[in-house]
Amino acid sequence: MDPRISIDEAVDVGGGLRALTHQRYDCALVDYRLPDGDGLTLLGKLEATGASHTPIVVLTALNDEATAVHALQNGAQDYLVKGRFDGPMLLRSIRYAIERKRAAVLQLRMVHLERMVALGTLSAGVAHEINNPLAYILGNLTCLGDRLPDLAESAARDPGAAGRVAAELRELSEMVRDARTGAQKVRDIVRDMRAFARRDDHDLRTPVCVDSVLEQAISMAWNEVRHRALLVRSFEPTPPVLANETRLGQVFLNVLINAAQAIPEGAATQHRIVVATHVSEGQVEVRIEDSGVGIPPQDLQRVFHPFYTTKPVGSGTGLGLFICDGIVRSMGGSIAIDSTPGKGTRVHIRLPVHEPRTGEPRPLPAAAVARRKRARILVVDDDALVLLSIRRLLDEEHDLVTTTSAHEAVRRVREGEKFDLIVADLMMPEMTGMALHQEMAALSPRLAQQMLFITGGAFTPLAQQFLQTVSNERLEKPFDAQELRDLVNRLA
Repeated sequence: MDPRISIDEAVDVGGGLRALTHQRYDCALVDYRLPDGDGLTLLGKLEATGASHTPIVVLTALNDEATAVHALQNGAQDYLVKGRFDGPMLLRSIRYAIERKRAAVLQLRMVHLERMVALGTLSAGVAHEINNPLAYILGNLTCLGDRLPDLAESAARDPGAAGRVAAELRELSEMVRDARTGAQKVRDIVRDMRAFARRDDHDLRTPVCVDSVLEQAISMAWNEVRHRALLVRSFEPTPPVLANETRLGQVFLNVLINAAQAIPEGAATQHRIVVATHVSEGQVEVRIEDSGVGIPPQDLQRVFHPFYTTKPVGSGTGLGLFICDGIVRSMGGSIAIDSTPGKGTRVHIRLPVHEPRTGEPRPLPAAAVARRKRARILVVDDDALVLLSIRRLLDEEHDLVTTTSAHEAVRRVREGEKFDLIVADLMMPEMTGMALHQEMAALSPRLAQQMLFITGGAFTPLAQQFLQTVSNERLEKPFDAQELRDLVNRLA
């Protein structure tokens, strides 16, 4: 054996997963048949945990095209048939797999770059969309702060002023309602931006509802659209597609921005952008149509070419539609454009319907949450104001113990205090929610399984990998009060 080559061995899926998750390798040779599963199972688990960074060559005794295609579609870079390769051929396959993996990583970086370019295009409009609700949130809260002390003093001084006080309280209640509506708008905008900006270094695909991804993209592009055209939705009921939700959103957002920018500003009532969905021949089709300037025939032939753009210098990379085409093709779909100069452009995106495998669980309708006995809940967050907010929301139904220290939480459980549920922030400075979960797994496995994580964003690779490997429920900040109550009542 070449002394420059070091080899580690694993005999089953579990051993291979542990090795490839915890150590970097230049390449892995994976048998198609393994004692506790098959090589494709290993590939799927690596993809699901975000550890699919090693080039994979699948070795199989099955000399048929379907097996090879199946292996490549599931993340392998190459495959070899046992008994039909020698040493030089094996080395060539390893080098080929490494080069293919490098090319895939480069493509991911290009996808992320284009996503950041789109975010840059939208940033001024998003800031505007956030500043509007923030203006009336702060205005209403200022009024509340100014008037509540006077109202309390007036009520104490004049017990007979109940009617006037009640009228003022109703007005203040409306201010609170408006402030809450504004806060929810800001929360939704931030969630959409975070979902779109999330860097995904692995192509994890799940059953996705096309309508919800379209709505998210429309929300992101809204400030580009509303000054140029009326947006018309025509959604038919559609089954899910198997896709990477972030990348599919990137495709829709890119096409929506292109549609908006093809229409001049200032005559929004005279133009339309139509977003439509329907099912045809086992495919979900999304059509995004605008009434803009259209694309000349000589340009239409090149819109999917890399670095080709009709936008002014500095306004685009020329990678948008090229990357969109690659994303859609990787999901087994197709994207096509037809256009008439002076009348507009239609983009057709087709994706195959996802058919669940036999035995794959289908989503169940949400059941009504049964009324539960009071539970004893430990809440851990390094922000005292977040703890106070959670206490106000849950105190009527449950007994809460709150602490800003995860070390304090560990001490309480170690000393024998009993809790039905732990609600913990994921990212804390002294001890993270991830480390707290590890401590609970040793002290009380039941409590570790019952932990509910609240997070302002799993922005580190370690946090993202942790959330992909545990089955615990999680709730993103800022959370909806009823959503928090429902989750706690179900878990406690």
